[in-house]
Amino acid sequence: FNVNKARVHAKKKWDNGYSVKVQGDFASSAGGTTDSGEDVDGDFGTFAIKDAYVRFPAGNLHGTLGHFKTPFLRSGLVSSSKQFFLTRTLNGAEWGSRDAGAKIEGSFDKLDYSLAAMNSDGGDTSFLLAGRLGFQLTGEKLNGWEGAYGYDSGSPSVYVAVSFADDDASGTPGDDEDHSAFGFEAHAVTNVYSVSFETVSYSDGGLDSYGTVDNAPLSFTGTYMLTPETWELGVRYDDHDNDDNENTITVGANHYLNGHGLKWTYQYEMVSSDNDDAEDNNLRVGL
Repeated sequence: FNVNKARVHAKKKWDNGYSVKVQGDFASSAGGTTDSGEDVDGDFGTFAIKDAYVRFPAGNLHGTLGHFKTPFLRSGLVSSSKQFFLTRTLNGAEWGSRDAGAKIEGSFDKLDYSLAAMNSDGGDTSFLLAGRLGFQLTGEKLNGWEGAYGYDSGSPSVYVAVSFADDDASGTPGDDEDHSAFGFEAHAVTNVYSVSFETVSYSDGGLDSYGTVDNAPLSFTGTYMLTPETWELGVRYDDHDNDDNENTITVGANHYLNGHGLKWTYQYEMVSSDNDDAEDNNLRVGL
């Protein structure tokens, strides 16, 4: 058993466009399994800050200062309480972390964009630069969560986005390798089904704390609302794109009692690999 999250937050929004949010987690060091599927040891009860930022208007844009998520993939940005599965996609788990930095973001018609400079693990004097550009092709704007729950329109809402990250301090002095990542994602959602695809391509130098050097993991996700706003089924395929030919197939179901505010989640993961030690089967049940 594991307490995956035990969070408390405070937030305030003013009429002039300013807002502030502080969020912490008492289960941040709990032993068990993280969102990325890693087994960790720890004692429950240690408090750690997750979000601590101020958002403010900057002309037609908005700025953010503080500790927040890197703007890269939607599967990493979506709130953990509003996911379909208990675990994120392979790529979403890599890009769901937070760090200190500054961000500017905005939208124009059906286009949204963001650019951030975050603290870098590669060195004290350099930034991880990350940017994201998304476009709503058809339908209503995505509400930010995974799956089909919460979408009123039966017509497809189709959204695509590209993202880029670069960390020139990932290597040692004199390193001439490219330390960058390029992401692409596409989503189509109605009130009955949702389908998503995402992939991240890493350069020959890779990025510190992200992915693997010179690979391109990808994920396919599909959900179907079996009973309107009550039972939803889902399946996901993650290709790790590593030397062991590793992939993960996840199947699951959500039983919504009060939307994403109160739900049972059941999922079963099957990990296959040419390396027998990496193969695994996991059954997860969460409330």
